[in-house]
Amino acid sequence: MHLWKEIRLSRIINPVSKKTIIVPMDHHWTWIVPIKWIEDPAILSEKLVNGWADAILAHTWTLKHWFAKTCIWKWAGSILHMCVTSWLSPKPNRKMIVNTLKTAITMWVDAVSTQLNLWDENENEMIQDLALLANECNEWWIPLIAMVYVRWHDLKEVDLDNLKLSARIASELWCDMVKIPYIWNSKEMEEIVNSTQIPVVIAWGSKMSDIETLEMISGAMEAGCSWLSVWRNVFARKNPEEFLNIVKKIVHEWLNLEEAKKML
Repeated sequence: MHLWKEIRLSRIINPVSKKTIIVPMDHHWTWIVPIKWIEDPAILSEKLVNGWADAILAHTWTLKHWFAKTCIWKWAGSILHMCVTSWLSPKPNRKMIVNTLKTAITMWVDAVSTQLNLWDENENEMIQDLALLANECNEWWIPLIAMVYVRWHDLKEVDLDNLKLSARIASELWCDMVKIPYIWNSKEMEEIVNSTQIPVVIAWGSKMSDIETLEMISGAMEAGCSWLSVWRNVFARKNPEEFLNIVKKIVHEWLNLEEAKKML
């Protein structure tokens, strides 16, 4: 791996634990109905970084707004999400790349990300987009996160074979990490991690209870997942900094589940 890519990754991955907590904010005002908790991303970002988030993932305006108002890029990594689809689109699963790598470089972000939806009628085009972006990222030593999901007809998104394929496609296309849904089975999750050549990030969107969230995080860490992507299960809470601090102890300090529950 090139030195510049290693330096950028070190802004996202904790050099001691070799893991990270990423908070994605890319859904705001695009994919779903606007979320009241992040109407001002600068304020929320500062709260999340105070709670020890390692990196924040967002679109161009949010990152610029965040940088300009808080300057917290000094303490947390930044990931520019390169694609978007409106929640009103007749083809909501067709993600379109709307940024260039030149934009990412001039913004001094630490990594970029994009999404691939398998089993969609536009899968081939999205695979090509991902492959071209991956090659360009490797040319300029920019880490790339691929978010890969199964979203078509009656196929199960959280299925062992589907998740294995999702993760491996990102690996084969020269991405640096892959984000896939979590499967509620530590042994199967470990099987996915072991069959993938790059770090695996777990994702979930539905709001869960504090206990359920901690159980998921603990199970993912036991399965060997390298990274954790947390969304509304953190910032939809009244005190996101406090809850994120507990998450940090599980991910970076190997706090066991029972001890974590006592901190709630």
